[in-house]
Amino acid sequence: PEENDPQRLRRVLIANRGEIALRVIRTCKKMGIQTVAVYTQVDAKSPHVAAADASCCVESYTDADAMVAACVAHHVHAVFPGYGFLSENSQFAEAIEALGISWCGPASETVESFGLKHVARGLAQEAGVPVVPGSGIVRSSEHACEEAALIGYPVMLKATGGGGGIGMQMCTDPETLTEAFERCGRLAQDSFAHAGLYLERFYPQSRHIEVQIFGDGKGAVVCLLYTSPSPRDS
Repeated sequence: PEENDPQRLRRVLIANRGEIALRVIRTCKKMGIQTVAVYTQVDAKSPHVAAADASCCVESYTDADAMVAACVAHHVHAVFPGYGFLSENSQFAEAIEALGISWCGPASETVESFGLKHVARGLAQEAGVPVVPGSGIVRSSEHACEEAALIGYPVMLKATGGGGGIGMQMCTDPETLTEAFERCGRLAQDSFAHAGLYLERFYPQSRHIEVQIFGDGKGAVVCLLYTSPSPRDS
């Protein structure tokens, strides 16, 4: 819609907290864009709440219905999800798009395809992209141990939703994997509203390589490459 043209954005809701929200608020202030912060009761006095032009209390940062209601109540033109929480929830992205509100992130169809890491692994394999040995969703600690025996220890138990290293633990044997399973599942559910876990082989001597892709929705794309230092360099 014309009123949601990026050149005419007047108010943005930030569906996140802490430093992520503060960085967006600072940028929006420089651009003359109003901001709406969301917060839980425990975060009521957090800096991002005070820094925003308006704020709205929610029960949880993963409560999509409350976020949508806040968007409507504050007549926002865009939603910035940040990372974690609802940023990779395709239903939330779709609900925002359906309201004619700009979604500052991948289209809901893309979020649905890549928001869950075990699904993204499958798409990569279908495209012929090499992936490390791993599993699909593991349904129980017993199932996880069966898959780990096929993959070979050590393994990384990972939450399929969200990001930021939340819901991940390296496991060296069936005992540590069993102990970590329920804890990582609870953390994933609380953080991303999705308790799904899967496994990947863990390689101690390796680097983290990250490619971030930014597009403006009009064909202009910028790619950023980040490589972590090698363990031998630290």
